Amino acid sequence: MAKLTIALDETLLRDARRVAAEHDATLTELIREYLAELVEDFDATQEIRARRLLETIKRNSGHFGKINWTRDELHERN
Repeated sequence: MAKLTIALDETLLRDARRVAAEHDATLTELIREYLAELVEDFDATQEIRARRLLETIKRNSGHFGKINWTRDELHERN
């Protein structure tokens, strides 16, 4: 397992240790659990967005009729 060093405000560190103790966990365990949940939520959100995008593309990829113009007509200047 890799190690990580972070800088925290003394007050935050003290409060975080208190929260960890209240959860009968170490600060490392608390941080590891939080980061795992954060990544899981992020991945789930990305998956939902990708699925919605594909659904939108499928729903809106209809036919728009016969092409009855030429390239030159499209680029014609008046």
